Amino acid sequence: MSMNMRTVQVLEAVNADSQFRHAARRWTIELMIGVGEDRYIFDVLDGHVRRFELTEDLFQSSSARLVGTDEDWRNLLEAVPVPFYQDFIGAWFNHGFEISGDLRSVFAHYWALLRLLQVMRNINAQAKEQ
Repeated sequence: MSMNMRTVQVLEAVNADSQFRHAARRWTIELMIGVGEDRYIFDVLDGHVRRFELTEDLFQSSSARLVGTDEDWRNLLEAVPVPFYQDFIGAWFNHGFEISGDLRSVFAHYWALLRLLQVMRNINAQAKEQ
């Protein structure tokens, strides 16, 4: 079973998150987030997330990609992740997670990606409590 990425909650939460907004200011990117067989587009324009949604479009363009297995994402989204799943770089270097595309943009705004990851962790933890 594929992970539920809770796209609506994440979209609302990152746009309301002052730390994300600050870190993502001046950032424009179409980020493809691959979760197992599923692909999501995370579209940011000048720091505002315009959409985060599942895409079936095989030709969906993206500036950069964050891609991992369902297991990778489950580990990344744990409230207290196991070693090398604390962030995307650890997963990339040690677990076969993929970060590709416009790496200059990804790393220039890496703090925004870390805020996105934390927001996703918080939402995941809340969902587990229910």
